[in-house]
Amino acid sequence: MSSRTVRNDIQRQAVVALSWAVLAGCSSPSTPTAINDSQAHVQSIVAISDDVYWTDSGFDQHDVTVAQVMEAPSTVVADQQLCPGALATDQVSLFWARCDGVIGSSTGGTPTTLVAAGVFAANSIAAIAATTDTVYVATSGPDGEIVAVSTQPGGGITPLATQLSSPVAIAVDGTNVYWRDDADAAVYELARAAAPGTAPTKLASTTEGTTTRVIDAIATDGVHLYWSDAQDGHGHAMRISDGTTFDFTTSGTPDAFALDESYVYWISGVIERAPLAGGATETLSTIDDPSGYPAPAIAVTTDSVIWADNPSDCDPTIADCFPTTIESLPK
Repeated sequence: MSSRTVRNDIQRQAVVALSWAVLAGCSSPSTPTAINDSQAHVQSIVAISDDVYWTDSGFDQHDVTVAQVMEAPSTVVADQQLCPGALATDQVSLFWARCDGVIGSSTGGTPTTLVAAGVFAANSIAAIAATTDTVYVATSGPDGEIVAVSTQPGGGITPLATQLSSPVAIAVDGTNVYWRDDADAAVYELARAAAPGTAPTKLASTTEGTTTRVIDAIATDGVHLYWSDAQDGHGHAMRISDGTTFDFTTSGTPDAFALDESYVYWISGVIERAPLAGGATETLSTIDDPSGYPAPAIAVTTDSVIWADNPSDCDPTIADCFPTTIESLPK
């Protein structure tokens, strides 16, 4: 798991789904709307169409089953999960990783288990990404791996890259899988159809050194690859077809990215966005704790951008951040 993740012994955790349609147009661009203000340790956010999903591994999250903020009720997709963390979606199904190595899934609101305990070691799953038929898993530890997990009946589990230093973030497009390795201070690429034993290609280096937190943001739209670097405080991008790189101006190191058809969005000390191919950065909103530890969680729906906002002066590497608020803003 990424070193930013705080684990606890609370068993009643939740993957939460919020129906978003009722909130369209209820706030102005300058004032975000709080759509749930009772979270404690939000780990990840994704969107499927106009539904927003998040994981919370904080304390006492059994109460989220009855949380209702403004007109939009939030409902529990899967409760009693063991510290759920990374989320991924193929825009039909939802997948989440737990600290016991289990990968859960849900299609149409019915939770099930995609990968049972024992396949992945406890606290080893750092990140996941999904396509229409596969979930790609980055595991950390002394022998990190990139693993393909088929979501099809009778499908198997295939290691793609092994003996990695410390992969902490993963993204996938129609051709390749990409990851950030924190220990190697590098960004890598490997074809999804690569033969076993194929060496990954190093695309870029990140700045070496030690920081107070690990930044594990990476994303792709199939045309560009985006990543962040905690050392230099910038967002970076590469045009995949020819390797051309460019930076975009940020107010802080992006902790997480979200993409739509026109923009790359990120959360750092503020909520910002820039055109996918590069251009001027636009600030959309501030957050409560711009100098601290923003939750690594942001997503976009058809009309809105959604993020998790930790309370001021909260360090989630030490304790739960209550109340963390799920906020939204029209695009």
